Amino acid sequence: MKTIFETLEMNEIQRQVQGYCASTLGKKRVDNLVIFDDVEDLDEALEKVNEAMKLISIQGRMPLGGLSDISLLLEKANRDGTLLGEDFLKVAHHLECIVSVKNYILASEVKTHFLQDLCDGLVENQHLLNEIQRCILPDGSVGDHASDHLYSVRKKIHQIQVNIRTKMDSLVKESKDICQLIE
Repeated sequence: MKTIFETLEMNEIQRQVQGYCASTLGKKRVDNLVIFDDVEDLDEALEKVNEAMKLISIQGRMPLGGLSDISLLLEKANRDGTLLGEDFLKVAHHLECIVSVKNYILASEVKTHFLQDLCDGLVENQHLLNEIQRCILPDGSVGDHASDHLYSVRKKIHQIQVNIRTKMDSLVKESKDICQLIE
């Protein structure tokens, strides 16, 4: 005997809805959807959808580009404190998205009780965003000016490389002179 889930072909509905999701977080939420067994819960969910649809019809799509699931990165940072430059860029994109979404909802003239509650739960961290943008280059590498010590070390490395190159050029010139004398 088929379950209600199978009869309604919820797997197919979920797959189609996921095609409209702007992030992996949204796709995960759609994967975890269940059929309502309480009319009040259903009514509340419909109110949320109506609120979102009204807002979108007036202001256009919500700016969710850059939103991603950074929970694994946060766990990794809490565990051993080591993230790569690309990881920091993902965090920065996520933080930028939070700012965009909050601005989108705050700029709305539409009363959004449910969305406002969700928006209030979003945590901005402008200081962290500024530091990532200051220290991490767009290609994910750490910029020279991420710290004074790093700048000093990289400056010394560059000077050593210049000295090595100069010495190598000098040795090549000397060896050419010696080879010409031998010939």
